[in-house]
Amino acid sequence: MASAFLSVPIQSRPAGKSGARTTGNSISLIVDGIEGTRYAPSVLALERFAPRWPGPAGITLRTGRIFGRLAKLHQSPMKAAQLESVAKHRDARGRFRNPWPGSTPHGFADVLKWSGRRLVDRLRGRGRGPAQEFPLAHPALVTPRAADGALRATWVGHSTTLLQLGDVNVLTDPMWGERASPFSWAGPRRHVPPALSLASLPPIDVIVLSHDHYDHLDASTVRALAAAHPEARWVTTLGVGARLLEFGVRQVVELDWWQETNAGGAAVVCTPAQHFSGRGPTDRDSTLWGGFAIFAAGWRVFYAGDTGYHPEFGDIARRHGPFDLALVPIGAYDPRWFMQPVHMDPEEAVASVADLMRARPQSRTALLPIHWGTFRLTDEPMDEPPRRAAEAWAAHGFPSDDFWLLRHGETRSRVADRAATWKSRRAK
Repeated sequence: MASAFLSVPIQSRPAGKSGARTTGNSISLIVDGIEGTRYAPSVLALERFAPRWPGPAGITLRTGRIFGRLAKLHQSPMKAAQLESVAKHRDARGRFRNPWPGSTPHGFADVLKWSGRRLVDRLRGRGRGPAQEFPLAHPALVTPRAADGALRATWVGHSTTLLQLGDVNVLTDPMWGERASPFSWAGPRRHVPPALSLASLPPIDVIVLSHDHYDHLDASTVRALAAAHPEARWVTTLGVGARLLEFGVRQVVELDWWQETNAGGAAVVCTPAQHFSGRGPTDRDSTLWGGFAIFAAGWRVFYAGDTGYHPEFGDIARRHGPFDLALVPIGAYDPRWFMQPVHMDPEEAVASVADLMRARPQSRTALLPIHWGTFRLTDEPMDEPPRRAAEAWAAHGFPSDDFWLLRHGETRSRVADRAATWKSRRAK
C-alpha cells in the first residue's frame, strides 16, 4: 500500500488572469493507492478547512470545492497488466465504459422503445400491476460498536446495508430518500420506508458508494450523513468525489478498479462492475462505477455495487477472496433485452457468487440479496427476484443457511470463529 500525506498549496487566480499564483496557505490531502500505482485517484481525501476560509486579496474560498486535481504521483510505475486493465475501461474521449463484449448499455432510442412498449401493454391491460410493499423487521444493531468480533449485516433497503465487522461500522450506497430522482414530484418512488432512521445509526467509519445514479447517490442522504458523521471516510469511484464534497462530505477517497485504500479501520478495494453512470443528459459515463471488497476484523465482504453479469467475478475472488459474505443485486432486470448489460437477473446473481467460490476452492460465501423490493425501477413483479434467487441457490446445491434473504431491517450475524477459520486457511 502506497500512502502519503501531502500539503498542497491553495491557489487563487487574479481577476481576468488565466495564470495561478500560490498563497502561503495550504490544506491537507491524503493520497492512497495500491503499491506500484503511478496515477493517484483524481480526487482523494480532503480534510475540509473552516466553513468559510478568507483567502488572499479578499477572495473567499468555500468548503466542499476542489481547487485543482492531483495528476501524477511519481511512485513506482504500474505493471503492464494494470495499465492495460485501466485503459480498457476508458474510451478515446476519456469516458468510462464496460470493456467486455455485449456489455454496452442501451441508448436513448431504446429507452423510448421500452417506454412505448410499456404504454401499449398498459392500454391492452397487461401493465405491471400494483406495486407491492414488504414488512419491516426490527434491526438487531450493536451500538455504538460491537466488541465480540462478529460479522453483522442489516439490510436497510435497496442497496443500503449496514455492515458491522467487529468494531468497524460500514455503510453501503446510503439511500434514505423518498424518490430515486432529481425531482421531488416525479421519478421512482420508495414503496418501503427505510428500515431504520438515520438518527439510529451507530457511529459510521466507512461509507462506500458504487456510482452516481440517483437510487444510490441521494443528495439529502449524503448531506444528513455528512453532518451526523463528519469523521466517516467515504470511498467511491473516480469522478464521484467532487459531488460528495459539494454535498458537505469532509473526507473522500476516489478509486479506480483494483485500487485500494485504508479507511476507518478497514481496507477497501474497488472492483470491476458492468454498468454505466450519469445524473443528467450531458454527463453520461463521465464518472466510474464499481464494487468493493471490504476487509475488517478478519472478515472479507464483497459488495458488487450495481452491475450486470461480467467475467471478472472469479478474478476478484482470486485477488481478494475468499469472501465470507457477498452483497449482490438481484432485481431491476426486466425487460431482459434492455437491462441485461447493466443489471443481473436472479440466476446471474447466484452464478456470480458461484464464480467467487469456484475461484477459491473449498470456500463458502453467503449471499445477501440486495437491490430489490424497495423502488420499482423495472417491469418484473417486486416479489419475483427473491423467489427466483432462492430457487437458483437451491439448484446450485448451496447450503440454505448461507442464503441471507433478509426482510427490510433484518439483521443476520456470523460469529468470529468463522473469520479465524478463513484467516487460518489463507495462511496455508
